[in-house]
Amino acid sequence: CANAAGGCAWWGCWQWDQEPPGRFVAGFLADAAAAGAVPMITIYIWYSVAGYVEGGPEVAALQDGARVSDYLADFRFLCQVMAEDPAITALLHLEPDLWGYGHQVSDDPTQIPVALAAAGEPECAALGDSFAGFAACLRAIARAEAPNVLLGYHASAWGAGIDAIDNTDP
Repeated sequence: CANAAGGCAWWGCWQWDQEPPGRFVAGFLADAAAAGAVPMITIYIWYSVAGYVEGGPEVAALQDGARVSDYLADFRFLCQVMAEDPAITALLHLEPDLWGYGHQVSDDPTQIPVALAAAGEPECAALGDSFAGFAACLRAIARAEAPNVLLGYHASAWGAGIDAIDNTDP
């Protein structure tokens, strides 16, 4: 996060960029817990990693091993930051919309290819190169790095393939 001319666009440097990465998340968790709240973080970065595409193209980008590898490394870092104070129980909301877009591609998540083996994450090696394996991989990394964090997979309305905002069908 060294103070580059324009700062740092990576989420890990959302705080003042002279501080080490992740301080925004760590500070948020500590402040929420101190106020008696259960903090919740939503990780919603696959959209940008996938190239700012949605729906089928966003899911198809999971076949790019380099992107999946970068994403999982970033996810691991987030889990590590969230685990810095094991006394704080926090919620980690995983990739809203992505699960619904996957459902649009196939009703069977084991049939949606994901380049999981190419990512090289040890917790994920035997989980299969599929969307189901990807979901299990996120859980495995979180359990390994942040046992104090509770995971939530988004029950996305996108799975029906209908935009709930634009739908006028009673």
